[in-house]
Amino acid sequence: MEKKTDYIKITAIILIGIAALWIFFGPMLITQLSWGVNFGGKDNNTGQIGDTIGGISAPIVGFVSIILLYLALTKQIESNKIQQKSSDSAIHEANFRFLYEEIKTLKIQAEQFKFIKINGDEVTGAHAFNFLSSRIKNPMFTIHEDNKSLHELYRLFTNIERLTYLINNLNTSSEYKTIVITDLNFIHLEYFKDISNNIYNCNVESLTKDTEQNRGNMNLLKQKAISVIKEINALEQMDKA
Repeated sequence: MEKKTDYIKITAIILIGIAALWIFFGPMLITQLSWGVNFGGKDNNTGQIGDTIGGISAPIVGFVSIILLYLALTKQIESNKIQQKSSDSAIHEANFRFLYEEIKTLKIQAEQFKFIKINGDEVTGAHAFNFLSSRIKNPMFTIHEDNKSLHELYRLFTNIERLTYLINNLNTSSEYKTIVITDLNFIHLEYFKDISNNIYNCNVESLTKDTEQNRGNMNLLKQKAISVIKEINALEQMDKA
């Protein structure tokens, strides 16, 4: 495209030069030099020479004008493409920074997650997830003893769902998406993967010691865990594609 544009530019310059030389020196060459032809006709009317020159030069000037217009439009299109690319790049970076901050917030929330053990000791972060995960896996698990932690876990699962939606729908580059998907996968692996799988495998209906409302809440948490597992897997597949 650039070579074609350069060729047109060179051709336009040559035609402009020829047209300029013809306009300035054509009348003098025809009227002042003897060519063996009477350009003025029987009455030696040199006005006819001007008409002839005008008739010849007008198409040349028109053709050169068309080329110049084409070059101007080509330059405008190239400029618009550069501006669009710059604008897209700014949008990609802004969306990446937003997603990166959201992932940082999720990590902070995961680190602040609390679980109270039977002896009253409080653990946070990965240890809290591990303790709660082991309790859910235990056949003697009862929902009501861990209601507060389970409600907080539901909120964190919702935040992960929101993040996966944003990653899928916000306009950013593939390189930026790879970074945020990698970070989110790392957080999921460190804090959420084991507990998500244990909730998924939990037989809620067997928890007969709990109330129907608690079992209903646990089913909602299970649906949320299944959704998170699917969304994370989908992001991994998208990143590999």
